[in-house]
Amino acid sequence: MPKNSRKSRKRNDKKVRLAKLIMVFAAFVLVFAAVGMPILKRWLPSNEKKDLNEWFEVSGNEVKIFLDGEVCQDYKGTLYDGEIYLPYEYIYDSLNERFYYNSNEQLLTYTLPDEVIDYDAQFEDGNKPSFIIAGDEAYVSLGLVAQYTDISYEAFTSEDETAKRVFIIHGGSSVEQGTIKHKAVLSTAADKKAPILTELTKDSVVTVTDQTENWSRIVTDTGFVGYIKNNSLSYTKGEMTYTYPDTYNEPEVPYVMLDKKVVLGWQAVHSAAANNNLDYLYENTRGAINVIAPQWLQINSAAGGITDYSSAEYVNKAHEKGIKVWAVLDNINQPGGVTDFSTRDFFADTKKRRDFIAVLMQKAESYGYDGFNLDFEGLPSDAGQSYTQFFRELSVECHKRGLTLSIDNYVPYSYNDHYNLEEQGVFADYVIIMGYDEHTGSDIGPVASIDYTEYGIKEALKRVPKERVIEAVPLYTRAWRTNDGVVTSESMGIKQSEQYVSDNGIILSWDSEAGSYYGEIMIGSGQIQIWLEENNSLELKVNKIKEYDIGGIAAWRLGLEPWDVWTVLNINAGN
Repeated sequence: MPKNSRKSRKRNDKKVRLAKLIMVFAAFVLVFAAVGMPILKRWLPSNEKKDLNEWFEVSGNEVKIFLDGEVCQDYKGTLYDGEIYLPYEYIYDSLNERFYYNSNEQLLTYTLPDEVIDYDAQFEDGNKPSFIIAGDEAYVSLGLVAQYTDISYEAFTSEDETAKRVFIIHGGSSVEQGTIKHKAVLSTAADKKAPILTELTKDSVVTVTDQTENWSRIVTDTGFVGYIKNNSLSYTKGEMTYTYPDTYNEPEVPYVMLDKKVVLGWQAVHSAAANNNLDYLYENTRGAINVIAPQWLQINSAAGGITDYSSAEYVNKAHEKGIKVWAVLDNINQPGGVTDFSTRDFFADTKKRRDFIAVLMQKAESYGYDGFNLDFEGLPSDAGQSYTQFFRELSVECHKRGLTLSIDNYVPYSYNDHYNLEEQGVFADYVIIMGYDEHTGSDIGPVASIDYTEYGIKEALKRVPKERVIEAVPLYTRAWRTNDGVVTSESMGIKQSEQYVSDNGIILSWDSEAGSYYGEIMIGSGQIQIWLEENNSLELKVNKIKEYDIGGIAAWRLGLEPWDVWTVLNINAGN
């Protein structure tokens, strides 16, 4: 066979084999593309870059807010003329509730312990507006907020930032830190398939907010919050921390307090003639009280009118006896105060609020009060902000004149949080807990069980320094009558209740759970039940007051008690 034929056949064989290899490879590629690539993709990390505006959910001049490393979901700031402005509601809820904004007046107020500062829409701080109005909402300058708030912040809002954001940290907050071991990526989630937020450089310091077995949630110094694999992070809990400095020291409140524990008695006043009872009421306490609080100032109309039973002669006589007079201001003794006066609306109005306070100051000067006792009851939750602003501003004016401000409160529960014990604990000289009426209406039980008393004290102490907490005890009890399933009660003083028990032949036995004597009797088809307040039950309450070493005791009300009750209630005896 000719040599050329063999060579030609060999060349053809090579072409065939090459063609087969190409076909096999092509088939492999097709199979891999169809089957292998999806499998491989599940194992390879993502290289998808997340759109930052989409991730931060901001656009234009919107600013994403982070507080102590956590994202704010409900509010966004805005950038105006190079300054960050935050929604007023967010500031009130999360940063500093002492800013008070009246939308009708477009007036922003900040109350210091010794000064009230107003900012209107034209006021400029450092050539920037203090607040701006966008739609129906006020946005307050973050720079202004920081002047009065213990916070630090870092903003990423320059023109070259893709998404605007600000990180706010409370002063004194400590954070855990770590360093990046090598070049790595920050992901949107603890998942290697999650999109990438940014790249991290070796040795950069990051804040670690959470860690699981394989992933850590971190905050970078370039303003990103995301997740990194633990093998890319050098971090040991507690080894490397940073504490943000305290940036604001508030002026101290010039409290006007007694040099002894307060022993206060309230006096019911329904006419000017009641002022003639001072001598009798004081003598019945055997000199135990050092403060008397007559119900002199009673709101009587929607316009904030006051029925006034004040007496300079009374004040002078009280001073001769060595006792202070704290005039009670209440909303419960006149029909108009109960049905017509809106604490929310009236005190929200800046002029009405301040004119009202000016009237109180004039009365204090005219009659010689030593202070005020606020007794606002039945406030709806939406009255909380304006009521709080009222007592803040009242406190400033009282302390300018050396007057004591005390405020009455129900026993603290979540449903009356709007009375704002925290702010009372800053601005009021004394915070009084009315530790009675535990059971009212058809809810049968003691007026003030010992557990109820202790609970009120302990809850108050979570919000108010102990030396400025006063626990109020009852000088009365209730007799409960049940007839055909209908419950009624009769309130009576200690003297009257002891006679009531005797007249009805009720046998008493000690109820250790209530901390008082209990008795019951069948009357026809009905039943009478009574938990008696008297020396033994009151002594248990006094022991709690002494145990927690609080600022004093108050009693509602003078004239209901036999004189020997004061041998128990006089917590200053022997001091």
